[in-house]
Order: sequence, then C-alpha cells, then structure tokens
Amino acid sequence: MSKELDTELLIALIEARPVLWDKTSPIYKNRHETKEAWKEVCIQIQYNTTISMFIVRKKKINMVKRL
Repeated sequence: MSKELDTELLIALIEARPVLWDKTSPIYKNRHETKEAWKEVCIQIQYNTTISMFIVRKKKINMVKRL
C-alpha cells in the first residue's frame, strides 16, 4: 500500500518545529523534544511512527558502524 507524500506539507510541518532544524535553538539538542516533534510530524502526515523511528535508529546504527 503506497501513499504519496505531500512534500510541501512535510516541509511546512518541519519548518513549524525549529527543534528539528534550528541549530541555534536551545532545544535543538534535546533528544526528547526532537523525538516528540518528529512524532507530531508523522501523525500529521499519517505516517507510521513505529516505522519512522525504526528508520531513524537504523541510520544511527549505520553512522556508528562507520566510525
């Protein structure tokens, strides 16, 4: 079951949450806040948060393996 992703909506949702992109924000490095913001984005685009968190974890593991 493939679902087209509305990229304009995704961009707007991310832009509305500086914790996801603004490195000068005091909460940018707060993992809890970042995770919650991504959950909100996933809910808004009706994306399965379990799958998205799995993808994020897999990317982190791959980054660590490269070190």
